[in-house]
Amino acid sequence: MHPSLSNNAMCAGGRCSRGDGDECAAIGDGSVIGDQPDPDVETLGQIYCGIMNVVADRLDAIAESVAEVEANPDHPNNWRNAEFCYLQIRKCVEYVALGLLAAHRENGYECEAIENAYKADKIFNDLGNLNPHGFPTAVQIDLHDLGTGQHQIAPYPTLSKRRMKRIYDDCAVHLHSGKLADIMNQ
Repeated sequence: MHPSLSNNAMCAGGRCSRGDGDECAAIGDGSVIGDQPDPDVETLGQIYCGIMNVVADRLDAIAESVAEVEANPDHPNNWRNAEFCYLQIRKCVEYVALGLLAAHRENGYECEAIENAYKADKIFNDLGNLNPHGFPTAVQIDLHDLGTGQHQIAPYPTLSKRRMKRIYDDCAVHLHSGKLADIMNQ
């Protein structure tokens, strides 16, 4: 389990330390979400932030693997880095789906039917039915002289339900071994 998702995180004011001196948003503040029928907004916010920290850490790991391949493109075991990257991208999509679920619950949507789902495509479909506009949209923050900022939708493509499912499925093609008939026909 990722440190941001463990109950060992020490929380104070919505921030935590993993014990290694790094700060992160907390998922585990000692409470168990499954036993709480209606977690408060602060707890759901901590869960969302903790999930997004996991995504950020996995993206860093992907960047490190890509750098290894770029540094030594002829290494015979680069396939390991490639499969690792596909797996991490797929897991990032799964974590984003869980983060979206936490964010929707925070905003009062009825999410009980999908809270126990673990398959990203089921969560995407159900979230799309719950709120078709609830998927990530890039924002740009324009800072003012006083340090406050204004959020504007950035001119980047959104991570729509369709795009997230496509990324998820494209990674699956590279992770699954296939069928015996396919292997025999090579």
